[in-house]
Amino acid sequence: MSPDASNDSLDDLIEDENRRIDDAQRRVSEAREVRSLKAEVRSLRESNRALLAHIEAQDAELEASAHIARKRPSPPPITPVMGSRIPESTLIAVASDWHCEEIVDPKTVQGLNEFNPDIARKRAAQFFRSIQRVATMGRGHTRVDSLVLALLGDFMTGYLHDENVATCAMPPLEAVDFVSDLLSSGIRFLVEHGEFDRIVIPCVAGNHGRLTKRRWTSKEAGTNFEHLIYRHLARLFESEDSVEFSIGESVFHDDVEVYGRRLRFTHGEALKFGGGMQGFYGRLYKLHLERNRVRPAFWTIAGHWHQLRQFPDLGMVNGSLIGTSAYGSQFGHEQPQQAWALIEKSRGCTALGPLFVE
Repeated sequence: MSPDASNDSLDDLIEDENRRIDDAQRRVSEAREVRSLKAEVRSLRESNRALLAHIEAQDAELEASAHIARKRPSPPPITPVMGSRIPESTLIAVASDWHCEEIVDPKTVQGLNEFNPDIARKRAAQFFRSIQRVATMGRGHTRVDSLVLALLGDFMTGYLHDENVATCAMPPLEAVDFVSDLLSSGIRFLVEHGEFDRIVIPCVAGNHGRLTKRRWTSKEAGTNFEHLIYRHLARLFESEDSVEFSIGESVFHDDVEVYGRRLRFTHGEALKFGGGMQGFYGRLYKLHLERNRVRPAFWTIAGHWHQLRQFPDLGMVNGSLIGTSAYGSQFGHEQPQQAWALIEKSRGCTALGPLFVE
């Protein structure tokens, strides 16, 4: 055999061996891929079985819920409880800081307010109408036979400050007559249209009606025009059985009780400003605690500050009828409003809010 023939045979053998090796490696790779695919298929089948079981469980729950819904009766209608006792409540309405004869020029308060005796008359009438509306609203869920109408002073501005000579539309004695007319017509309206069996009117004088430079607390009744107004009103209604005046001669008036809860009334000068950091709640709370050491009360109700604040656990600070004035604008703007609250016999305060007068 020639050397060339021997080399060709060796090359063929090597080539055949390489092909066998390649085939073996390919088969090994294919086998690995098949095993991987089979494992993935098994995993997918297990996931599929789990999902099918979950779907079957949800179907069973939905079917059970649908069955319950089909069998559940409709809720019964809400009807009034027949024969139940209607709770008894007393309406508290607070009137103070009307400043009826004062003039507020819109230019002095950036157009936020305007006030004069004609506007005072309209707002006063609206105040008494608002009392009637609140009473009607309250009677939707409770019996409101009694009204406490607190008169807490500053119904007139008077000549307390020198500038009041220029800012008032009438001198003090005319203002006394004007205020008396507004209050008497309003009380008469409540007697005739308020549907109250009893109207209790506690009276406290303000600081603007005084005749002296400083308030004479020991001679309050004889040195304040508003005591004259209150006594005049008491005489006007002395023959009216449903109306009871209680005119205090002290800075504090605490002779009115509502279902055993004593109400303390004051004009509000005793609420010390204290830099303003404690807010009205803190100021009222401090005064309330101090006075409770003398004579405990359920609420303390004040005016003077022309800013309505109400606290169900403590009492109220009343707003004003005059609204924002040139002097008051430095403390902020508040629309003219007064305060009301409803005291239920068994639960105490159940509602409170503003009496809007515009």
